[in-house]
Amino acid sequence: MIRTLFAILLSSIIINTSLNAQINPYEFDKAWDAIETIDDIPPYLSIGDLWLLRNYIFAKKQYRFKNTGLDEFYGMHYDLVGIYNDVSDQFTDREITIINELKHREELLRKEQTWDVIGDHHFELRNGKLIVDGDRIYPIDHKKATYINTRQLGPTLYSIEIVSNYRVDIIGCCNEIGVTNDMLKQFFFDMTTNTVREIPDVITINKTIDQVIDNSYIFVLNNIFSGAHTLEIYDFKNFRFINKLEEIESIIYVDPDYMEIWCLTDREAELPYKYRRKFKFIRGTLTDTGIEEKVEVPWYFLG
Repeated sequence: MIRTLFAILLSSIIINTSLNAQINPYEFDKAWDAIETIDDIPPYLSIGDLWLLRNYIFAKKQYRFKNTGLDEFYGMHYDLVGIYNDVSDQFTDREITIINELKHREELLRKEQTWDVIGDHHFELRNGKLIVDGDRIYPIDHKKATYINTRQLGPTLYSIEIVSNYRVDIIGCCNEIGVTNDMLKQFFFDMTTNTVREIPDVITINKTIDQVIDNSYIFVLNNIFSGAHTLEIYDFKNFRFINKLEEIESIIYVDPDYMEIWCLTDREAELPYKYRRKFKFIRGTLTDTGIEEKVEVPWYFLG
């Protein structure tokens, strides 16, 4: 399988941190104005969409949010400044009806994200514990643990991700603000063996598992919003650290035994170009080929 790492990983991070948002951050005003009755609310809205859309009308009434992230979001995108601590007497009947429906849909989605199903197996986050199939219990030990995400990493291998509640924060390059959350704990689940393995925090916190290679190696990248990633390679069986490369431009997964990794160098080049150097990862061994070439990388200079 051949693919370019940066485009796919960046896409994955944006999807994860924006919570599958459908509304452009600058178009919540248009989205609100398009809703005359609750039947006009689009059915595909994410938790982030519903939360920001519901609070948009409060911001428009110049409500001063206790959540400073919301103040920053509406201030940045709509030049709305909070003045009043209470605006409840300013809503029309239509606005109250829409607000209540948005909140109802948001609460339903939030409840759905406390559990998930993979095949015949049920995963639930309850009272600070991951409960698998009703009888296997794994303590999370994080007071902020709120939701479960699942992600397929291979034909029978999945990641069970325990994440925090949502907040408004910087989620991308150029200081873009949106809805995000934090991964707190992560587990591997193998459907073939029906086993659950806790993944160490060194692989989980502020990082993303990009690939598990042939159930032998874990390719992990740090979460950043601009520039180039750092790649860390771990042993899948015992989570032992194997190697690290910085300034990753791309990874080409040729087959389970062979990967090409291109890293950006400090060699001078005119904008928007940089030089990249080729490394090979073959059956657990990382080798510098010494091959360099100049490539156009405009994404590297964003943010």
